[in-house]
Amino acid sequence: MPPRPTPGDIRFESLGIAKALATKQLCVPVYQRDYSWGTEEVKDLFQDLNAALNDGTYFLGAIVLNRLNGSRFEVVDGQQRLATVSIFLAAIRDYFQEQANDDLNVEYLHTFLSTTDPHARARIPRLTLNIDDNQFFRSYVLSPPGDAARSVPPARESHRLLQRAARLAKDHVESIIHGRSDADKTAMLVRRVEFLRSGPTN
Repeated sequence: MPPRPTPGDIRFESLGIAKALATKQLCVPVYQRDYSWGTEEVKDLFQDLNAALNDGTYFLGAIVLNRLNGSRFEVVDGQQRLATVSIFLAAIRDYFQEQANDDLNVEYLHTFLSTTDPHARARIPRLTLNIDDNQFFRSYVLSPPGDAARSVPPARESHRLLQRAARLAKDHVESIIHGRSDADKTAMLVRRVEFLRSGPTN
């Protein structure tokens, strides 16, 4: 059985989930379970976000991280929420790229999904899932719209759940912007990203 983190390894910090994604390199340990959220859990997260926006509170559940080195952290708890929020942010990125032709906001959303390795001249994902799910997550979710990697077929149940979550996230983005002006569409989506980034205010 893998060694458990010692109490001195774990740090508790109040920050938004998106801010954690934007400022840290997060990896799910190989021994952690696969992505397991179904339709109900994904929709519940989106509903919780809507409710939090409406009443001004912020609590989407805690995440527990174990520092490995520098800005690299192991996800001890909260990987399902982190993965689902990443999927939602990727769906917003896709909207700005495909529908709004908004390069500025596409780049802004990329800060939560990946960082640039200047030596490899490549984007490195902010969140790495476990060994069974990571490649599918990178290809199907993190790859930009139109990339051939998006056509990768699911090979296991967790891949199908990731695929379903991505479709639910796209539907949720469409429900947010339905019937609004272009300016309002942008404002509504950016508001959600900023809210996820801001974290608790008390």
